[in-house]
Amino acid sequence: MSRHQTGPGPAGTAASDDEAFRLRRAARNKWVELEKRRILIVEDEALQALHLAQMISEMGATIAGVATSVRSALAEISAKKFDCVTLDVNMDGFLTLGMAKGLRDMQIPYIYCTAYGHVVEETVEVPIVPKPVTQEALADALIKAIGSKA
Repeated sequence: MSRHQTGPGPAGTAASDDEAFRLRRAARNKWVELEKRRILIVEDEALQALHLAQMISEMGATIAGVATSVRSALAEISAKKFDCVTLDVNMDGFLTLGMAKGLRDMQIPYIYCTAYGHVVEETVEVPIVPKPVTQEALADALIKAIGSKA
């Protein structure tokens, strides 16, 4: 086998090289369940949204979009396809409990990333990741939410 050939298929082709890269990355990625998953971030604080996006990308998932207001979140939810949503409870003074109900009714997995977990912890059965968000807690919550849909 040549140094580019990783298995079946023509050596050195873009497809075999891409597959080899994906397999190597998955072997290193302890969050392989998130590979190629599309995640929508709903967060009104720009730096927090950027932090979430960076952590999610490092896990191997794809950012399907970032919504920084309730209006933009509703537009994203109605126009795009994704595997899970990270949802802040307090979006610039508006509680997103109605949006969460809509996601649940549409059978779209979601998690809360919030400093207001106490507001929802007794009313929802979804993972709640407290702020400040850690990558480990975020990954565990996303995997749990996506797995519950399966």
